[in-house]
Amino acid sequence: MPVIPAALGTAPSQPRRRKRELDELIFDVIKNASVPVGAYAISNFLSETGDNVVPNQVYRTLVRLVEDERIRRVECLTAFVVATPQQGLDLVCASCHQIVTIPNEAIRKDLESCAHNIGFKPNRIVVELIGHCDRCSSAIDTGCD
Repeated sequence: MPVIPAALGTAPSQPRRRKRELDELIFDVIKNASVPVGAYAISNFLSETGDNVVPNQVYRTLVRLVEDERIRRVECLTAFVVATPQQGLDLVCASCHQIVTIPNEAIRKDLESCAHNIGFKPNRIVVELIGHCDRCSSAIDTGCD
């Protein structure tokens, strides 16, 4: 029979957080980030600030926040941003990861119509264009001369 160290049987040094407490903590990290952030970045940031939240807790919280439509996933970056009421086209800079959302309900409706015409039923529509923002394009152009 394996021996289990006594320390494993003790209570954690910090009290367990309630789900909604974690939701607010992680939402605040995403809200205050200058670029989309992923689960490990959130976990690392919180650990550095003294709030130890393991990646599994972060993942579960992210799922809840997406379901509550408070955040949304940026698919190409596997990261999250605060959700906005507008849906449309996301322009994602491959260099600095800045995102600009161009509200365009017509794009979504056109995609739904195309899918419907061939009998396809989408669960959700994600439109992301990946390229370089003006600032990064200028830096790339300058570096190539």
